[in-house]
Amino acid sequence: MDVNKQANELACRVYSGFQESSGTLAKSVDDFQTTTIKFAQTAQVFERSNFAQLLADATKDLYIIQRNFNHSTKVLSNSVSTIESAVFEVVNSNHKIQNVADQISHHNQKTVQALELHWSNQ
Repeated sequence: MDVNKQANELACRVYSGFQESSGTLAKSVDDFQTTTIKFAQTAQVFERSNFAQLLADATKDLYIIQRNFNHSTKVLSNSVSTIESAVFEVVNSNHKIQNVADQISHHNQKTVQALELHWSNQ
C-alpha cells in the first residue's frame, strides 16, 4: 500500500507540475497574442503614415541636392581657374607696363640731360 501512496503523491506532483506549466504556457500564449496584435497595429500605423514614400522622396531630394552641389562645385572650380588665369594675365600686364614705364622714365631722363646739355652749350 505504501507504493500506491507514493505513486499517488507522485501523480499529484506531476499533475500539479503540468497545471503550473499549463498556466505558464497559457500566459506565454496570451503575451504572444498581445504582442502580435500590437505589432499588427504598429504595422498599420506605419502603412498609413506613408513613411516609406516620404523616405523615398527625401532620399530622391537628397540625391538631387548632392548632384546640384557637385555641379556647383565644378562651376566654382572652373570660375576659380578662369579668375586665376585672369590674375596671371593682369600680373604679366603689370610687369610689362612697369617695364614700359621704366623705359619711358629712362628716356625722359636722357632727354632732360640732352636738353640741359644743349641749353648749357648755347
